[in-house]
Amino acid sequence: MAEANIPENFEILKRLLLTHLNNSIDKGINWLLSIRDSRTYGWGRVPSLLPDPFSTADSLLVLAAADALPSDYIQSIEYIYKTAIITPDYIYWPRYSPQTDSAIPSPVHTAVVIYDLIMTGEDPKSDLIQRCIQWLIDVRDSKTHGWKWVITEGYPSPLATVFVLMALRVAGVSLSEIEGSVEFVFNNINPDFGWGYENGGISNPGETAFILTGLSEFFGTYLINSKEDILNNSILWLMSQQQSNGSFLDIGRSYRVTRNTSWSIITFLLYGANPFSEQVLSPISWLLETQEKIGYWSSDNKYSLAPSVRDTHDALLALITFKKVVEYYNKNKNTKKWKFSEAIQHAL
Repeated sequence: MAEANIPENFEILKRLLLTHLNNSIDKGINWLLSIRDSRTYGWGRVPSLLPDPFSTADSLLVLAAADALPSDYIQSIEYIYKTAIITPDYIYWPRYSPQTDSAIPSPVHTAVVIYDLIMTGEDPKSDLIQRCIQWLIDVRDSKTHGWKWVITEGYPSPLATVFVLMALRVAGVSLSEIEGSVEFVFNNINPDFGWGYENGGISNPGETAFILTGLSEFFGTYLINSKEDILNNSILWLMSQQQSNGSFLDIGRSYRVTRNTSWSIITFLLYGANPFSEQVLSPISWLLETQEKIGYWSSDNKYSLAPSVRDTHDALLALITFKKVVEYYNKNKNTKKWKFSEAIQHAL
């Protein structure tokens, strides 16, 4: 995305950041800390549900990004490891199915946990994480080089594949090992340059933004250097989906707005948007306005406005990313040949 000029009302924007952004992040972090289960040290998808390893790992990731990890966060990591399925050769995390009362091996759930743990500070070369990584590689579809959401049903999905690719990338897996999987993601883009939840599914802002964010893990590598036109067209499609209030709806649905909007902000920043442009400030303002007074974001579901840990995670990650980009700009704005992309690289 092209670098834009700094607006004339920059001082007004700076005051907005100081008075609203920091308060919003602090409220969200305090709410997140307040709902941690005192017995397991874990988090659930909503405060009323039992803790699960995925919500717990995501919570730790957000707290680490905000430099707000509790002093006893190791207790939460120990809880995550206790919920893993451990065999002599592998470690993975399942998706629990209440319909069948069974735990289904899930590459995506395993990848989420591994990515979050590494980004929180766990050693990617540890035996536990390496056994998880080996399991992920071994359950990849041999024909498409993509991953399914769970190994027992469905077809490989570009979105599921990106979840796994992000974990493999931060774990240090070689590019040659995952080259075919990156190609699988590009091969399954829709004609409009968006991605859906499944292969051939209708393009959606949330899925497209998250896939673009995942592919950014490979910036500067031969895997995507030749894909610049595709990525630019995908960004343009995402921009076209923005609503007049700055948010991003699900196509054909009225929920997941917070998640879609949050990941669109992160994507725009990753791909070089000026953080002071309307393209970024408009959804930032929407997030600030839709936060509940005690700090959380709701589930966006027309049937329920209950507190959502997952939506709060996403909103906080977007606001924290934006804050770090702006802080780096303020510190280095007088540097010669300044570019916003430098702030974005530093923040992320």
